[in-house]
Amino acid sequence: MWDAATYAQIINTLGVTASLNRVKPPSTVTANIKVGFAAISKEDQVLVNSYGISGKVITFKAIDVIALPPIKFDRVVIGNEAFTIDTVVPVHLPGGAIVGYKAYIKGHNL
Repeated sequence: MWDAATYAQIINTLGVTASLNRVKPPSTVTANIKVGFAAISKEDQVLVNSYGISGKVITFKAIDVIALPPIKFDRVVIGNEAFTIDTVVPVHLPGGAIVGYKAYIKGHNL
Protein backbone atom coordinates (compact mmCIF):
# COMPACT_ATOMS: atom_id res chain seq x y z
CA MET A 1 0.00 0.00 0.00
CA TRP A 2 1.32 3.43 -0.93
CA ASP A 3 1.63 6.35 1.42
CA ALA A 4 2.16 10.05 0.67
CA ALA A 5 5.96 9.75 0.92
CA THR A 6 6.09 6.87 -1.58
CA TYR A 7 3.79 8.73 -3.96
CA ALA A 8 6.02 11.83 -3.81
CA GLN A 9 9.20 9.76 -4.20
CA ILE A 10 7.91 8.10 -7.38
CA ILE A 11 7.08 11.47 -8.96
CA ASN A 12 10.41 12.95 -7.84
CA THR A 13 12.31 10.01 -9.35
CA LEU A 14 10.40 9.47 -12.59
CA GLY A 15 8.83 12.89 -13.14
CA VAL A 16 9.80 15.82 -15.32
CA THR A 17 10.38 19.45 -14.36
CA ALA A 18 7.50 21.79 -15.15
CA SER A 19 6.03 25.17 -14.33
CA LEU A 20 2.36 25.79 -13.58
CA ASN A 21 0.94 29.11 -14.79
CA ARG A 22 -2.27 30.14 -13.02
CA VAL A 23 -5.08 31.75 -15.00
CA LYS A 24 -7.10 33.12 -12.10
CA PRO A 25 -5.88 35.73 -9.62
CA PRO A 26 -3.50 35.59 -8.03
CA SER A 27 -1.92 34.88 -11.42
CA THR A 28 1.29 33.24 -10.32
CA VAL A 29 3.81 30.83 -11.74
CA THR A 30 4.87 27.80 -9.74
CA ALA A 31 8.19 26.92 -11.36
CA ASN A 32 10.54 23.96 -11.15
CA ILE A 33 8.11 21.41 -9.75
CA LYS A 34 8.32 17.72 -10.58
CA VAL A 35 5.25 16.23 -12.21
CA GLY A 36 4.33 12.79 -13.47
CA PHE A 37 3.82 12.84 -17.24
CA ALA A 38 2.19 10.24 -19.48
CA ALA A 39 0.76 10.16 -22.98
CA ILE A 40 -2.72 8.79 -23.52
CA SER A 41 -2.52 5.49 -25.34
CA LYS A 42 -4.81 4.25 -28.09
CA GLU A 43 -5.94 1.46 -25.77
CA ASP A 44 -7.56 3.92 -23.37
CA GLN A 45 -10.54 4.60 -25.61
CA VAL A 46 -12.49 6.76 -23.13
CA LEU A 47 -9.61 9.22 -22.73
CA VAL A 48 -8.89 9.24 -26.47
CA ASN A 49 -12.53 10.09 -27.15
CA SER A 50 -12.40 12.94 -24.62
CA TYR A 51 -8.94 14.43 -25.18
CA GLY A 52 -7.73 13.09 -28.53
CA ILE A 53 -4.73 10.92 -29.28
CA SER A 54 -2.39 13.83 -28.44
CA GLY A 55 -3.81 14.18 -24.93
CA LYS A 56 -1.58 13.76 -21.90
CA VAL A 57 -1.96 13.14 -18.19
CA ILE A 58 0.06 15.16 -15.68
CA THR A 59 0.17 14.26 -12.00
CA PHE A 60 1.01 16.94 -9.43
CA LYS A 61 2.10 16.22 -5.87
CA ALA A 62 -0.39 17.86 -3.51
CA ILE A 63 2.45 19.36 -1.46
CA ASP A 64 3.61 21.39 -4.50
CA VAL A 65 0.20 22.95 -5.10
CA ILE A 66 -1.33 22.76 -1.61
CA ALA A 67 -2.22 26.47 -1.38
CA LEU A 68 -3.81 26.63 -4.82
CA PRO A 69 -4.54 23.35 -6.63
CA PRO A 70 -4.51 23.37 -10.45
CA ILE A 71 -7.77 24.20 -12.21
CA LYS A 72 -9.20 24.12 -15.72
CA PHE A 73 -7.40 26.46 -18.15
CA ASP A 74 -4.20 26.69 -16.06
CA ARG A 75 -1.15 26.14 -18.27
CA VAL A 76 1.68 23.72 -17.69
CA VAL A 77 5.00 24.27 -19.46
CA ILE A 78 7.36 21.32 -19.88
CA GLY A 79 10.44 22.06 -21.97
CA ASN A 80 9.27 23.66 -25.21
CA GLU A 81 5.68 22.42 -24.89
CA ALA A 82 2.78 24.27 -23.28
CA PHE A 83 -0.33 22.40 -22.20
CA THR A 84 -3.74 23.68 -21.16
CA ILE A 85 -5.45 21.80 -18.37
CA ASP A 86 -8.90 20.53 -19.29
CA THR A 87 -9.90 18.45 -16.26
CA VAL A 88 -8.43 18.03 -12.77
CA VAL A 89 -9.25 15.22 -10.36
CA PRO A 90 -7.79 14.69 -6.88
CA VAL A 91 -5.79 11.54 -6.12
CA HIS A 92 -6.74 10.02 -2.77
CA LEU A 93 -5.04 7.52 -0.49
CA PRO A 94 -7.20 4.93 1.23
CA GLY A 95 -8.74 6.87 4.09
CA GLY A 96 -9.38 9.93 1.95
CA ALA A 97 -6.16 12.00 2.22
CA ILE A 98 -5.36 13.87 -1.00
CA VAL A 99 -1.79 13.16 -2.15
CA GLY A 100 -1.95 14.63 -5.63
CA TYR A 101 -3.94 15.94 -8.54
CA LYS A 102 -4.27 14.31 -11.94
CA ALA A 103 -4.74 16.77 -14.81
CA TYR A 104 -5.91 15.78 -18.28
CA ILE A 105 -4.41 18.13 -20.84
CA LYS A 106 -3.99 19.02 -24.47
CA GLY A 107 -0.89 20.80 -25.73
CA HIS A 108 1.27 22.27 -28.41
CA ASN A 109 4.86 23.35 -28.98
CA LEU A 110 5.81 26.89 -27.99
